Amino acid sequence: MIERFRLLTIHASRNEFDLLVTNIRKSIFAPWSYGELKNQDFGIDAKAASFLYRKGALREANLWLNWYDGKITIGNIVPTEYSQLSRGEYNALFDDFVTRFLLPAAEIQSLQVELTGAHRDISEWLSESTKRKLSAFSSLANKSTGHSHPSDHARWIDFVIGAHVENADLPTDVLEEWLVNELHWPETSAMDLASDFEAAIDLLQRYDEAK
Repeated sequence: MIERFRLLTIHASRNEFDLLVTNIRKSIFAPWSYGELKNQDFGIDAKAASFLYRKGALREANLWLNWYDGKITIGNIVPTEYSQLSRGEYNALFDDFVTRFLLPAAEIQSLQVELTGAHRDISEWLSESTKRKLSAFSSLANKSTGHSHPSDHARWIDFVIGAHVENADLPTDVLEEWLVNELHWPETSAMDLASDFEAAIDLLQRYDEAK
């Protein structure tokens, strides 16, 4: 499975956002706190409230709860001492805040909370048939040489054509991560394959347009 940053969405009015923040403030406790000096009001269209995580078991960070265009989201979680959080670190802070404070506060207001999972499968982009072609290529290929062997190349082309025929909108970073984490390819080889995939799909699309 591919780990991803979790997302939260609540359809709510500005007043409901204000009340949600108030309810969270009433229940919050260390190592979380309300970042009163960091809050921002952008007028009638947008607003943001910050919550701070300090001196706990997780990485210290600032979490932004935003309201914009009728939706409440967790806009970002930013570490205080490093440039960025890993997906695992981000999701750990996300889960801790949401589970302890946001979900109970939302329940008080009968707000419906939409949450994405922390992992996703490549089947979100590929049919089972095309996914099997990728697995067949990976299982039989020499992972140090990619698709340079004629037999490996043929199976790789079968996968590429399968993805093209079904108009799979498979991002190269997702393919690369799937190759590394699920199919156990070396990072360099996975990067090369993802680049080859992107070029091959572009070529096939241009061919279709030229016909």
